[in-house]
Amino acid sequence: SNYLENVSVAIGEGARCVVSRQDIMENGKQVVWKNPYGRTTIDYILVRNPGTGGPNTVIARDLFFSVKGYDPKLPPSEDKAMILEVLRAGVPVTTLSDNAVIVGKDRGEFYLTSYARLAEGVFQFTRKYGKLMSFEQYLYNWSKILYFRYRAGQKWLWPLAKGLHLLSRVFSPFTLIRNS
Repeated sequence: SNYLENVSVAIGEGARCVVSRQDIMENGKQVVWKNPYGRTTIDYILVRNPGTGGPNTVIARDLFFSVKGYDPKLPPSEDKAMILEVLRAGVPVTTLSDNAVIVGKDRGEFYLTSYARLAEGVFQFTRKYGKLMSFEQYLYNWSKILYFRYRAGQKWLWPLAKGLHLLSRVFSPFTLIRNS
């Protein structure tokens, strides 16, 4: 199937923001890497990245500017933050689960391993959207921040990161992700 043709059909049917799947090539075969289908809800985005990114997101120009586009203060969370703002504006996000963009050759190329950058991204995202989060979502995000800071070399954070992580696990993903 043709990625752009499928997106064009969705736009022709009225979609203003379209997110497709991200695939990679692994041993010469196309493999699903991130699929946002069923995950583009406010509650999901508050705790996880649903698989949105620049390569697989198409948004109407006027909508992009009305939600203020990508927030440069939120890398690596700027993609999911923009989708969150689209949803907060009341605009549905159309997901095309069978439509894929191939984003690379190898799964290892795409893992963001700068734990300091991940910690800062989750911190800034939590700082900006903390008031939208339930207590459980807020706690879960802080457990990720502390874990990433620990992995970035702040070893003294391990007892706190581990304790908060264990506490956050008391809340199942089903309580973290409410119905939006």
